Amino acid sequence: DTSIKVRLRAFREDPRTGETEQTTDSDFVFVAVDDDIVYPRNYVKRLLFFRKLLRKPFAVGCGGAVFHQPVRSYLYDKKRWPAPRRQLLPLRTVDLLNTNGTLHLVSDLKFDPRSWNYQNQVDLNFLEEALKAGVRFALPPRRSHWVKPLAQRQEDSIYLALTKNDA
Repeated sequence: DTSIKVRLRAFREDPRTGETEQTTDSDFVFVAVDDDIVYPRNYVKRLLFFRKLLRKPFAVGCGGAVFHQPVRSYLYDKKRWPAPRRQLLPLRTVDLLNTNGTLHLVSDLKFDPRSWNYQNQVDLNFLEEALKAGVRFALPPRRSHWVKPLAQRQEDSIYLALTKNDA
């Protein structure tokens, strides 16, 4: 077992009284990033700002997809909005969020990846967890190439390996 178990206890200080209180899950955000992508300096701030504008539980990110019904193939039955693509609409809801760049409030969605059934299917496992928790997905407005891939279609790419077996 190579997992690391960390238990965080965070406190905040009231600036008026100086008293400290333990924070709650609503004070924490979960951010997922990919080591093959360059993110802008305002990445987390921008996603958090956009997430706070949404009233219902949402996870936000920089890329996603909408499934064509009926879904027969995960690979081919979807319209993709990749991260480098420009997004002009104030809100684009998607069925699937690419987990190479997401943010959500911990109070909206908690999960333990060790319990996931499918190895190397993070986007689908994340979708399943969000559906159970009633969390929707959205993409914020952004300019073209707001995030930039360092490399694509590498020989060791998990995504490429999965495209060879869409069973």
